[in-house]
Amino acid sequence: MATGQELFDAEIAKIRLKIKKSPSSAVTKRLVRELRNLQEKPGNQRTGIEAKGGTKGKYAVDTGKQAHHRTSLNNAAAFFEDLDIPEKVIMGQKFAQYGLTPGDLTTNRLDMFSELHQGGIHSIERYLNLEGKQYFKAGASLQQKLAAVEEFAADQKLLASIADRMQFTAEQSTFGLSRRIESTATTKLAEEYITKRGRRSKNQKLDFLEYIPENHEVARALGPQMQSNNANRLAALEQYFNPDGTFDKKRLKADKDAGIFTLPKAGPATEFSTIPLDISKGSVKFKRAQMTALAGAGLAGVSMLGTAASAAETVGRGQIAAETKDPMDIVQTGLSGLSLAGDVVPVVGEVVSTPADLLNMAIDRRRERATEAEAYKQTSQILEKNPYKPAQTTDGSIPELVQTEKSALEKITSDPLNELEYAGKQILGGLKAVGGAILFGF
Repeated sequence: MATGQELFDAEIAKIRLKIKKSPSSAVTKRLVRELRNLQEKPGNQRTGIEAKGGTKGKYAVDTGKQAHHRTSLNNAAAFFEDLDIPEKVIMGQKFAQYGLTPGDLTTNRLDMFSELHQGGIHSIERYLNLEGKQYFKAGASLQQKLAAVEEFAADQKLLASIADRMQFTAEQSTFGLSRRIESTATTKLAEEYITKRGRRSKNQKLDFLEYIPENHEVARALGPQMQSNNANRLAALEQYFNPDGTFDKKRLKADKDAGIFTLPKAGPATEFSTIPLDISKGSVKFKRAQMTALAGAGLAGVSMLGTAASAAETVGRGQIAAETKDPMDIVQTGLSGLSLAGDVVPVVGEVVSTPADLLNMAIDRRRERATEAEAYKQTSQILEKNPYKPAQTTDGSIPELVQTEKSALEKITSDPLNELEYAGKQILGGLKAVGGAILFGF
């Protein structure tokens, strides 16, 4: 009977032979992707990013979107090339230690509008000279490859931060709203949209439940989890974000070509620490604003990232409420808990999660606007993703999504206990459509 290594080698050899005999560049591209996924992905995890945009498969993206690899399939290829199974396991552990999950996997996925994907984040990747960047010489040993993971991780985390911010901004803008309207413009399109999203959510939830515990164990196999330090690079790139939150890639390219802009080197990675949710005197307002950032992350996340942010927000708001004994903080803790419950329920959970996050963000804006920008900035650096605030009107409200009248917000924030029933009706309206799903998880 063949060993696992022999079966793995045979599969690699079979794909390489197909590449050699490929009849077209399109077939070659598909086969190369198949090869790299096989070399990179851990164990027998299911494919969660499907080729050709995945518009019809089990993990189908919404119309007008494409699944983006948070850790580049192509750029990671050199790290896994020609490794045997034990070496592949070690490399996977090193990647996980720095928060990277290579391969066509659900946990390596960010759904982006098509315009922001190939012509957006991947253009930026090229302008920053990160596409196809060489991290070690040909023929490098396993030890040399492992030593290069820290630099590679910083580059991938930087690109992921930019992609997150671009997509989040677009989702909350008129552009994103228009896309959702176009995707559900007719009864047929609406049914396809709901069916597609339901199928994707069901399969992604299975992946999260099965693989995330394993991923956490793998991440600690070689020592403490590490966090990339891109603070100086994000600061240098901030000038290319327009006031409306879009990224000016043309100006970046022009400045890069003219020698005006040079991407700084990443700082040394540090041991990963959890989000500082402890409350000390004089800092409660700042921490409350930081929870606003986490609510934004939960609203933006369509994967485990959104659920993780919602969980962190719930813990943080609970600590704030225990410290301040403020009735409004208690109300907001309850709203955050509703959002977390919605995040783990497929399809219809969004009915609950989105209004809960939006209401908490609106209340936070009313209570403390002055420190919000700094909170977003610092929280995004901690998360290594950018839950930046959505585009705002001049009075600080969120266009299209939060249409709550100021008078209603004033009532909630000035007399929260009397208005709790009002808030509950607004949010629990979504629960009626969910029924037992919220209580039992099906």
